[in-house]
Amino acid sequence: MKIVSYPSESTTSIALTDTQVASLDNKMIGVVISQAGGARGIVRFNNHRGQVPAPITSTSYNFPGSGLVRHILAGRRIDRAWPACRRLHKFTVGW
Repeated sequence: MKIVSYPSESTTSIALTDTQVASLDNKMIGVVISQAGGARGIVRFNNHRGQVPAPITSTSYNFPGSGLVRHILAGRRIDRAWPACRRLHKFTVGW
């Protein structure tokens, strides 16, 4: 089980909905988080087995919709910047 803490600018309770998702290659799993006001984000985690799994070096996933969306990818290589490409609703990140 993964727990996601989602920052908010408000001190009041904000209704959130979440939908479980996986990358197209199943390397990453996570959730799409939607706030009642329309803000959205996606959080993905490394889906490899083990207590300290090998870092992800590339992945692709679909994300429908448009507008500003925060993408957080955990469990990936962090020793360099990741190029990202969006074509329609498909995101590809990595080398």
